Amino acid sequence: MKLINSFCVGLLLSLSILFTIFVGIKINYFDYYAINEFFNVIFVDNINFYILLPISIALGYLLLYFRFKKFIMVSYLICLMACVCSWNEYIGKQIGEFLFMSKPYEKIITYNNETKKIKLITMYKGRDKIYLRVDGTNTVFSNKK
Repeated sequence: MKLINSFCVGLLLSLSILFTIFVGIKINYFDYYAINEFFNVIFVDNINFYILLPISIALGYLLLYFRFKKFIMVSYLICLMACVCSWNEYIGKQIGEFLFMSKPYEKIITYNNETKKIKLITMYKGRDKIYLRVDGTNTVFSNKK
């Protein structure tokens, strides 16, 4: 029973931290670059639930049954407040760029019998679209996978 309680409490608290971070990324990175993906898709596709399971059990156990519960709770609240910082425009955009943006790479494109070499940046790889940006511009376009 302790394991189930630990998992439920830990999962709720772990997901609240992740949800807080992803709200900041959605608002300040995806909306800034006009990447049209639903929040739920971004959240589910980028969370590794196999890693989340043991973290949830450990966090729940530490908060419910560990001797130093207050210390763990204060540490959790500090971590949660740090995650709220992702709602700041600059910080949320930087986190999104770190997680999703690739380094610029060159691609040769042929259009109307004319070959051009352009520098592209992959902004986000979604389920069925890849969002690209030409280096030096803020215009993002999508391409089917």
